[in-house]
Amino acid sequence: MPSARRRRSRASSATGSLIGGLAKLARPKRQAERFLRWRPSDGTRSMLDSDPRQTLISFLHGLPQTIRTEALLFIILYAMQIDPPDDTDALEGTVINYLMKPSAIGSIGAVICAIAVIDHSLEGLVGDLSRAESALRALPNRSPRLQQALLSFPLRKRHWEQAFAEWEALRATKLTPRTLREFEDNQLALRRMR
Repeated sequence: MPSARRRRSRASSATGSLIGGLAKLARPKRQAERFLRWRPSDGTRSMLDSDPRQTLISFLHGLPQTIRTEALLFIILYAMQIDPPDDTDALEGTVINYLMKPSAIGSIGAVICAIAVIDHSLEGLVGDLSRAESALRALPNRSPRLQQALLSFPLRKRHWEQAFAEWEALRATKLTPRTLREFEDNQLALRRMR
């Protein structure tokens, strides 16, 4: 069993690698903040800036708290196909670990699946919220819980609409099919270099 000092030494040397360093940062509790602040010291900055995983994590982390949990759950349920963790604070870390898979193919697949899930969920959700709000308002039984849900609808709907607009801008600029192919090429080239 290696000593704690030796394990720390190996862990710190791994941060020179873009994938290894980022994967080690994706741990529960504040992992998105650490990931977003982390910058490599070995000149791979331009690769990190064009990395769609960074863009996805930034987008998800930047969502208002009123809708972030649902967006993360969509990815966990549809892309990862696992049961979500019981602790909602662990949702973000679960998604980051998924996106930061150490294998090139796994990482490429995770990005493509996460993007497809976000496309699908945002596209359908904005229209569905209006229909759901109308249906709830039509219910005769207005329990306190239902009243609370109705009060939160306008804010949540506005947040989903803003998220959809931001997502459309990302899909037109940083997450285009071309940039995804470039990411794929970079990941496969890194794999061949190992």
